[in-house]
Amino acid sequence: MDKATDTGVFFTRARHNKPIRVPLHNRDTGEKTEHWVDIIGPDSDAIRLSVRLRQTEKIEQWRDLVAGGVKQESRRAKEWFAQSEIEDDRARAGAAIVGWSLDDATLPDGAKCGKCEPGNVAKVLEEAPSIQDSVIRALGDRSLFTVSVSASSADTQKPNSASTSPSKEEPKPSENAPPATGSKPETSPRS
Repeated sequence: MDKATDTGVFFTRARHNKPIRVPLHNRDTGEKTEHWVDIIGPDSDAIRLSVRLRQTEKIEQWRDLVAGGVKQESRRAKEWFAQSEIEDDRARAGAAIVGWSLDDATLPDGAKCGKCEPGNVAKVLEEAPSIQDSVIRALGDRSLFTVSVSASSADTQKPNSASTSPSKEEPKPSENAPPATGSKPETSPRS
């Protein structure tokens, strides 16, 4: 291997800013559904910013709790920490999702999920923890986003939903992204 190839593995930002498609599975049966989300990788600009903003929020919240007399060992502090971990995952998953097939899906309150926009994504993740879990698992597998970027144009397809991916090409399904259940992974990285 030459030195250029050796160091190329470190330059992941551009590849992580390109979405991959993660199929969604029925949480009860593990069966793949017709639905999917497009996500960007953990080294993407949006996720890195989201993580840093969330860390800043947590520091401010913790300072407020301590200033209010909450002791670190108290039940209230432990509950706050547990809830903040859930919110961390929701913020990461929300920043990662850049497209979906859920425009016409119905939320428990009867409203449609709508276009893949931050407010709608937040509502869906709150009501569908299995989607959040699938996204977080996929984000944990950096190899989904960092495989070779040399694919032919024949490997891409045109989008089939009006509000999905920010790019004109549809993200390629990933063969390895984890499903919502423990069943076999079925997504592949976008190259």
